[in-house]
Amino acid sequence: MQLGLGAQLHFHASVPASDVARFISDADIAVLPILPDVMSHQYAMPNKLFEALQAGLPILGANLEEMSEFISTHDLGICYDPFSAQSFSEGLEAILRSSEKGASRRARMLAVSQRYSWEAQGDKLLSVYKSLDLGTHPIRVAMVVPNPCDPDYRVVKQAQTLATAGYQVKVYCTLPAGSNLPVSETINGVEYERIPFSPSAMITPRWLR
Repeated sequence: MQLGLGAQLHFHASVPASDVARFISDADIAVLPILPDVMSHQYAMPNKLFEALQAGLPILGANLEEMSEFISTHDLGICYDPFSAQSFSEGLEAILRSSEKGASRRARMLAVSQRYSWEAQGDKLLSVYKSLDLGTHPIRVAMVVPNPCDPDYRVVKQAQTLATAGYQVKVYCTLPAGSNLPVSETINGVEYERIPFSPSAMITPRWLR
């Protein structure tokens, strides 16, 4: 607001994950401004990257190791130095000047998105598990994640894919303070156990019981 940009900025309430691609499809560019201030960010492949891909939007993404390789490999847009305003503005202008516009660009990006749809990734996940020599008894899989496992998280989709294929899956996740989520529940064949979050909770044997 101090810069006088109030009329150009719109902070929208959250929308269901399944609606994000449709919701943003009227935009011209998707910007992924992630800072490498956490080591894991260098290897992050955030959901917003694939949502932009599904929406057919050219991507201006921070130059982080995994994300920049993905963007450049599939020619999805331009990567910029996340610590340089000039790099950001030059990348933005380059995308706006691009000769590839409209339907042709969206069609190409949607074709790429099909290779990374959850259906395609689920098939790859199952092929990895099936390639392991784990015997014929019911195979138990434990997943440990440092979040409350919102139904839209990718780990939930992974767990449900394995459960549908006959694996016994249990997900250990956090229970945020003040949350009304149950400590234990079973959803679509997947068991969830939520543990009250604290730094020490991440390393207690209970996570691996």
